[in-house]
Amino acid sequence: MTNAQNTADLTIGELPFGTVILYNDYSNVDTPYMILGHFEDQFGKWVQVLNEQMGIEHMKPYNKLGTRFTIKQD
Repeated sequence: MTNAQNTADLTIGELPFGTVILYNDYSNVDTPYMILGHFEDQFGKWVQVLNEQMGIEHMKPYNKLGTRFTIKQD
């Protein structure tokens, strides 16, 4: 999957395990995250990601690909 493949309405919650996404903080720094899985608890739905320090974080799945989140190109 590439950014050119109609990712305008795609969210990180729709991405499969192993997908690497980049988060741009608007200061020309792209932080990589790898999708580990998806789960739901009493607080809602979450995407579990591995950050660049090898720590596990949870993100809301409705973050759209586009300006801030993009799929890493090889």
